[in-house]
Amino acid sequence: MILPTPPPGENVVFPPTSTLLTLTTRSTAFAGVGTYNWWSVSANSGGKVTAPFIQLDPSFAIAVAGEQAQLYFQDGSPTPQSTVIEVFPAEGNVATPTNAQGIPNKTPAFVRQTDPVISKTIDGGDLTFALTVNPGEYLVYAKVTWPMVKGVEDQGDQMTEYLYRVRVQ
Repeated sequence: MILPTPPPGENVVFPPTSTLLTLTTRSTAFAGVGTYNWWSVSANSGGKVTAPFIQLDPSFAIAVAGEQAQLYFQDGSPTPQSTVIEVFPAEGNVATPTNAQGIPNKTPAFVRQTDPVISKTIDGGDLTFALTVNPGEYLVYAKVTWPMVKGVEDQGDQMTEYLYRVRVQ
């Protein structure tokens, strides 16, 4: 499947970076970022981007089946209000997007085509979950809802979509 590359956002304010850490094998994957609506108090500015897909970061976390994983955000990030975590098999959910001229992008992207094999919602900041899947390559999707920023009107729902790659052995 080939999809158009999303246009660059007009804003330069980005949400917090994130990593996934497997708690037994101590392996880390960095997140790709998709759609977000983020207001930075320190910058007194916000950014909003709607993306039709999430580009895959080249990093992979390595895990054993059933291992616990945890999501982390850069220092100084607010505590998430809630997070939807969905785990998808990589097979069938990865595509190569193209730009407006039809030229393929060099980075593959997550495009939801199947149902998740794990789906859960976690309230608060302890974003630990079990990778109860068979061996294989998986994509961990997280939609984080952030707290509203006090004193800012019309900011909309504060959220960020993250995607991590995991190889389960």
